[in-house]
Amino acid sequence: MPQPHSTRRKFILACVTLSEHHQAMDSKTQSDRSSKIGPHRYAGIDALRGIAVILMIQQHMLAWLWDSPKIPFGELLREYPLSMGMNLLGNLAAPLFVTLAGMGACLFLDRAEGRGRTLVTRGACIVLLGFALNLLAPRWFGPCTWYVLHLIGLCLMLSPALSRIPWPVLATFVLLLFAATPIVQTLLGTPIYLPETRLNDASLSGGIARLALAEGHFPVLPWMAFFILGMIAHRFARTRERGRVFVAAAGLVAAGIALALLYRRGHAFATYGPLYRAFVFAPYFFPPHLPLMLMLSGAALACTTGAASLSTGGNGAAVRALARFGRAPLSLLFFHTLIFNTLVHLLGLYRIFSNYTSWLIISGFLLASAAALVPWSRRGYARGLERLERLPERYLFR
Repeated sequence: MPQPHSTRRKFILACVTLSEHHQAMDSKTQSDRSSKIGPHRYAGIDALRGIAVILMIQQHMLAWLWDSPKIPFGELLREYPLSMGMNLLGNLAAPLFVTLAGMGACLFLDRAEGRGRTLVTRGACIVLLGFALNLLAPRWFGPCTWYVLHLIGLCLMLSPALSRIPWPVLATFVLLLFAATPIVQTLLGTPIYLPETRLNDASLSGGIARLALAEGHFPVLPWMAFFILGMIAHRFARTRERGRVFVAAAGLVAAGIALALLYRRGHAFATYGPLYRAFVFAPYFFPPHLPLMLMLSGAALACTTGAASLSTGGNGAAVRALARFGRAPLSLLFFHTLIFNTLVHLLGLYRIFSNYTSWLIISGFLLASAAALVPWSRRGYARGLERLERLPERYLFR
């Protein structure tokens, strides 16, 4: 029979071993111990989403604060290379958000407790939050505006069905979405550039369905392709065949460059042919033109796949700081919109600042946000909008 002190020592050793095991598991993922948002966080993915949040905020704030000179784009680029360069870099934010959402949906479904109906309810909540943002930012959106939240919400609602489709079929669907974009724009007579008034105009034939399909801020054509690419990237990352994803990403970028070069060289079929829209290259995606969309999709696909490869490591201070931004994208989207769009309009401060002052305000806001996120992360991002999207599942799926 074992002695009492021997049994006690074995029990203490077992407790210590179990504690060390949990600490090792925590170190492999970038998750705050107090967070109850999810049992398993991925540092690389959260950090990349945090980069997307920062790119989005700086792009929005510069557009809302800076009284930029009314000169041609090329001249503006030469006189303000940093500001315009950051503005162009901000175009990568939405592609990253949508592609990461596709990968995130698959990661959720991989979990033992992950259920498709949960993603459907979360998607529906995000769509409703999108319409709430429309009402909270009336100088930016209309009541029926189709923004990135609406797109991601719709894609999440469809993700349980998409996850059952073999990847070759999904890849074919991606190509069809890209190919259909210039065709549908041609059939609808979509202008080459869509101002905000047109992006928010649901009075045209088709109403909100027209905005959601082709002429909104982030229409299904071709933005759903980004979401599906994220799902495909997850499948190959799970089987450690990431090299094939990087090859596909390079192919998308190369295809976009090839189409843009044909347009640039002035070939008749690429400049005024019946499907010239497939070749138009412009530094904006309102509406989305195929060359830029292909380049952005390739870049987002490569970045997302690279982030997934870092998901089990990366506990540096920079990664942790970025991951905190990536854990609160909805809250930060609403917060900076309410302050620097809605409130700035009400106070008569919209686009009245110099370039230098605008960047001081942007830098100050980002630094203040980074500081505020530290204690908030320790409280599990309590009362954030990220919690709000999860409320229905707590009551419907007990």
